[in-house]
Amino acid sequence: MNCSKDESAYLRLYYWMGQTLQEECTWCVVDNNQHEEEFKGFLETAYKAECFLQEGFPSCEEFLYRSLPLWDGVSCRSQILQLISWIPLSTFSEMKSQLCDPLAQLFFTSSLYFKCSVLESLKELLQNWLNWHVVQLDSESDSQLSSLNTTLSGLVSGVAELINFVGRISTAALHLEKSHTFLLHFILDFYETVCDIYLKYKLPLLIMPPAGVFYPALLSMDSVNLNQLCYIMYRYRTNLIAAKENEMSKKKIQQFKFSSQTYQEYNQYIIAMVGCL
Repeated sequence: MNCSKDESAYLRLYYWMGQTLQEECTWCVVDNNQHEEEFKGFLETAYKAECFLQEGFPSCEEFLYRSLPLWDGVSCRSQILQLISWIPLSTFSEMKSQLCDPLAQLFFTSSLYFKCSVLESLKELLQNWLNWHVVQLDSESDSQLSSLNTTLSGLVSGVAELINFVGRISTAALHLEKSHTFLLHFILDFYETVCDIYLKYKLPLLIMPPAGVFYPALLSMDSVNLNQLCYIMYRYRTNLIAAKENEMSKKKIQQFKFSSQTYQEYNQYIIAMVGCL
């Protein structure tokens, strides 16, 4: 299918997948619970196909948007969260109402382990978006830079909104779970990706963790989390210095520049770390 040039084959596949997902969904169809294991297997197959193709199916994206408001957070949990990680980049306003809002409602009212699973899924979603950007960047020729800049602007906006969303739910989750060490580990894992976006993924964006994430990690009695926080701050420093040097060198015209607030937040956090350590 991936090598086929027949567009109608794709349309038939997506139509069939969309119908199957809607008809077999165990929480959307009455008296369909007996088919849950079969439905799980179908979702697993769809996820493996997405991993192989390195892109999400439009039918899976549409299914998630339709079914998440009805999802109980229990049925096919791991399969649904896996599919979420392959949702393609789109305008965040659309994702906010169809993905983030229903997911946040479940996130705040569910167990600690569900919260960690959601954070892991959102981290993979971020990584998939960033990997897509790197592939696009490498494949673009000089004559296509103008179209790339348009795409880049949308990507920066979407990634920033996703990071800010995770920052908000992480702050609330740490408050609800009393800064649980296990939860903090998954949150810091997410920011381990965020802190290296500029150098590793060539995206002109750096967002510091909110105070509601940084200070619980700094004051944590767990040495592993504290060590991870120190590494994250070190990588932030490396990325910020590289960005500053790139801005000061006049070899390239910078379309995106980091605000002084980002540097101020970093310096404030470092002063707090030195004072505590």
